[in-house]
Amino acid sequence: VECVLIPMVGGKTTSLCISSQVGCSRGCTFCSTGTMGLLRNLRAEEILAQVWLALRTIRQRRLPPLVNVVFMGMGEPLNNLDEVRRAVELLVHPKAFALSARCVCVECVLIPMVGGKTTSLCISSQVGCSRGCTFCSTGTMGLLRNLRAEEILAQVWLALRTIRQRRLPPLVNVVFMGMGEPLNNLDEVRRAVELLVHPKAFALSARCVCVECVLIP
Repeated sequence: VECVLIPMVGGKTTSLCISSQVGCSRGCTFCSTGTMGLLRNLRAEEILAQVWLALRTIRQRRLPPLVNVVFMGMGEPLNNLDEVRRAVELLVHPKAFALSARCVCVECVLIPMVGGKTTSLCISSQVGCSRGCTFCSTGTMGLLRNLRAEEILAQVWLALRTIRQRRLPPLVNVVFMGMGEPLNNLDEVRRAVELLVHPKAFALSARCVCVECVLIP
């Protein structure tokens, strides 16, 4: 089970990457865990044990305090949703681990979706990001530039072509959850969304296009 402590740039805080499963069923070709297949789900207690061990290591090695916890280790969190939800509730509970809710991040892939009937797509709105979130590798890049609506839609077009070529299930959900803060590129994101749901363009359902925002001063 993968569990990684990451002292952040500047040396003032520590982030922790934790796992939700042993192995993974998603089979992502860029991820070594994807080649293992799924062995089993972790219980909430086992997920929280990773955080407890990390806190002990931080004390022993006198590392900066733990601030961010990211579900970005082994497994697809949404395939173990009940146990992940229990773990997150205790991570942010004031009488348990008492972490800030905005500093606990659940990273998901879920492409194709469970059941194999639909595909979801995660897209970007900027190159880099100005938010500087310490739990996100993009946050360390800074903002290079905004993407134009045409460049945002090109990601969807390429995804649709890949779906046809590889005979994947149809694209149903599009989530702005890649690089960038969508609200910092609002005009272009709005133009892109309008075309994603337009019946004569991409014709996606409006309830299946999700704009994920950070906006944490």
